Amino acid sequence: MSDTQSQGVARSFLLEPDGPYDLAASVRFLEGFTPAAYAPNDDPGLRIAFPVDGTWEPGGALVTSAEHSANVRVECFGEASPDAVLTQIRRILSLDIDGSGYAGVLERDPVLRSLAARRPGLRPVLFFSPYEAAAWAIIGTRIRMTQAAAIKARMARDLGAAVDVGGKIVHAFPAPAVLRDLKSFPGLFGRKVEYLRALGEFAEDRLLDVERLRSTGFDDAKQQLMDLPGIG
Repeated sequence: MSDTQSQGVARSFLLEPDGPYDLAASVRFLEGFTPAAYAPNDDPGLRIAFPVDGTWEPGGALVTSAEHSANVRVECFGEASPDAVLTQIRRILSLDIDGSGYAGVLERDPVLRSLAARRPGLRPVLFFSPYEAAAWAIIGTRIRMTQAAAIKARMARDLGAAVDVGGKIVHAFPAPAVLRDLKSFPGLFGRKVEYLRALGEFAEDRLLDVERLRSTGFDDAKQQLMDLPGIG
């Protein structure tokens, strides 16, 4: 059961995307992406929580559109460093990528131009971390995506930290230390608990560090991920 409620004071940042971006397009994508289990609501933007890479402290963010511009405002909450939360939000929403040359690409590629016209301002929306992506892959093996999403959401609610994100509680996925000591959980069968325990150990040993994976050659990074129990 969640027994940690993080109540860090908000710190606000204003991000200016390099190139086109529409926060509403990111929100719509998450609402339709089953693994995210992000239900439509009356929030003015995006309200999420997660264990922050490396320290695994709970962090949360309320991301809203700045008035009359493509800029976005990020309010950071929780125990984690606001700068670390901001870095993760930038990566999740692909705002760490320079998209200023996108218009030129669209001019040269009619197929991509047609796709972009149907989803204006949409950038790739990533899993909150490689750790959570790997957990999803293990949880979702041999069951329907809707079942896996429900299990992952219950794990966040029952085992993760509860983060007060601008006055609303959002449950983060459990930190690696919690998975490392996991004994059982409803809906997890076969060797899934064993694999999640191993994932917790891998993450705590920083083997899923984002910058390390990004700086590793594709083939080597792929092999390292395939070596995770329950993945390869």
